[in-house]
Amino acid sequence: MERELEQKLLGECKKHISRYMAKLREADTDRRRYERRTGKDALRPSDSLPRHWRFDQQFDPFYVRSHSASIAHAVTKKIKSGLYEPRPCLRLEIPKKGGGTRGISIFTIVDSAVSCWLHEKLLDRNYPAFSGYSYAYRSDRSGHHAIEHLAAAMKTKQRAYILEYDFKKYFDSIHPDYLLRVIKAHVKCTPREESLIRAFLRYQFAEGEPGYESATFASSIIGFPQGTTISLFFANIACVELDREIERTGAMFARYADDTVIVCDDYGTANRLAGIMLTHGVRSGAGINEEKSEGISQVGEERLTELKKASESFVFLGHQISTRGVTPASRTVERLKRELGLIIYHNLLLYPKRGNINPARIANGVDWDLVDCIAELRRALYGGLSSAYLNSALAKTQPLRLSLCKLSYYALVEDAEEFGRLDGWLADVLSKSYNHRRHILQQMGHTLPGISKLALVDGSWYSSVVKDENSLPSVVKSWRYARKCYLAFGAKLCPPPPRYDA
Repeated sequence: MERELEQKLLGECKKHISRYMAKLREADTDRRRYERRTGKDALRPSDSLPRHWRFDQQFDPFYVRSHSASIAHAVTKKIKSGLYEPRPCLRLEIPKKGGGTRGISIFTIVDSAVSCWLHEKLLDRNYPAFSGYSYAYRSDRSGHHAIEHLAAAMKTKQRAYILEYDFKKYFDSIHPDYLLRVIKAHVKCTPREESLIRAFLRYQFAEGEPGYESATFASSIIGFPQGTTISLFFANIACVELDREIERTGAMFARYADDTVIVCDDYGTANRLAGIMLTHGVRSGAGINEEKSEGISQVGEERLTELKKASESFVFLGHQISTRGVTPASRTVERLKRELGLIIYHNLLLYPKRGNINPARIANGVDWDLVDCIAELRRALYGGLSSAYLNSALAKTQPLRLSLCKLSYYALVEDAEEFGRLDGWLADVLSKSYNHRRHILQQMGHTLPGISKLALVDGSWYSSVVKDENSLPSVVKSWRYARKCYLAFGAKLCPPPPRYDA
């Protein structure tokens, strides 16, 4: 055990140090970008260490790494004697894009390592307890498998009854007594592991950094913490009884954490399933989120549906699923527009609107901020792949390489129509933003050449001895490449779904 815990400690340290160094690199890139584009010196922070690292040495991955052997020895002794308790965690409220906040709990490096070790032990022994239709937080299944399953079920039907339910504050609301009862009934664990489970369910926390600094701690009464690995096991095991009840009805379903979609053929079964979902919400403490839960609806072609609440599709994990196939959900499209639009704004308009411009960036007839903008759009849409490689791979003259980009999650989408519209939108927004930039710079006494939309798309506007790829990247090409990789390698190698807070 001691050696295993030391390895987990080192793994957690490596993960946190990598994140910290990535933030430093990102901040340095932002400062250099500011200086390059404005010709002014950027401010340097006097201290870059996260504030909570000072509250307890066990939050500091550098400290834990240098003392990993002695810490692993001490923690092993506590676990074996039944005296292990997690140190108080830091609870923070993170803003959600759709409004409101989400609470996350930051545990010390040591407690995170113990949580990871316990999760691995329990998972290896208890995989058979999970439903085959539970797709979250598992190494053998993913969100893509869930979408594949639902899409395949819908393709066999002309119409179906759909139940869409979302539990309200799922992690925060499950009652520990309910969770412990389910664990007792369905989970194989040793007395020592059960003791650790109870320790993580009765954890202490401080609300915000000032609360931790003043040692104002409270004890958890309901729910389990978001931010520690063992919670992923709790999230799946809390729904074991629910999953088995749904399976007994014969309905098709997919559950990704607290996001559940059920497909059945008749209204009587749908009504019974609604009762099962509502009952589970009451007995577990995780009530149904009425705002985000559609309840029972009918999906199919309009001429084949008779319910008043009927539609041609439903949304699951950012995908629109119907009897005809899978398309990107409208919020997927809006999210992509938002992210690409921000890239254009930050590169072309942010600093000029503030009256800051470095004349060297627009010298010799080349707008280097536009060059950077197109390069950043290419990284977003193509990952680390060049336009030349992507074209060759699509033409089957180069081997496929897995690459994460903003379209790689949407490889299950079967029609390029929506992505084609996005290509037109992207060219339009870039053209309008560039012309707006020209107008702002003209008022500041600088001149930029006019560029047609077609020249922006094909890259013919660029004329410099410095070689670069300046054609506008294509959303459709990115999707085609992602789909080609999915068909070649399967869903298991596709990236996990992004968080949707709207």
